[in-house]
Amino acid sequence: MYMELPYVGNSTKVFYKKINYFADKIRPDIEVRFILSPPAPSQTFFQTEDSIPKHLQSEIVYSAKCENCNHNYVGKTERQSVRRLCEHGASKEEFDKFDVYPLDTGIEEDNSESRDRIHHSLSKRRTKSLQTQPSTPGVTRSSRLLAKTHTVDNPVSKAECTDEGEKDTIKKSALAKHESETGHKIDWMNFKILWSDKNPYRLLIKESLVIKAYELHIL
Repeated sequence: MYMELPYVGNSTKVFYKKINYFADKIRPDIEVRFILSPPAPSQTFFQTEDSIPKHLQSEIVYSAKCENCNHNYVGKTERQSVRRLCEHGASKEEFDKFDVYPLDTGIEEDNSESRDRIHHSLSKRRTKSLQTQPSTPGVTRSSRLLAKTHTVDNPVSKAECTDEGEKDTIKKSALAKHESETGHKIDWMNFKILWSDKNPYRLLIKESLVIKAYELHIL
């Protein structure tokens, strides 16, 4: 029999010797072998990166529920969930309100003056760098670059929904059909992420398992 133990020094050796002692007394016919693995890194206990907003996560199994009845739709997508929901008929305007990375949440209001000074200083620096760039003889800048003389006040990009074949996709969507046939409204903003997996095959299996679980629950 194999047993995996995290290796933390001499304490691990003492522990598996005691297990061997009791195993020999209780089941002398079984030989216990230990696999010593390194302990979990400290990074696993601390959040070192900003969490990705729900509507920008990809490679997920998700569910969306109707606000007026018990209808629940389960699907999967390898793209950003906001793009898939827009293809189902979700309102673009609602999702476009969300920033990809929310601006500061920990600075108090009384620090607004210092933030304005920093922003003004950065704006002047960016404008100066654009104006003092040397012109190269014989190189013609496009009208798009020439027109780009303004500074960017907010570099945070928005989550946008594309229009690539959306009309045909929405017509075929089960959620869009449910809304058009019943007059109900899908609760797009409160959709749930049930599972995530980077492997497309495992993602498909997980979607099938969730759908089967919902069917059994309904029955």
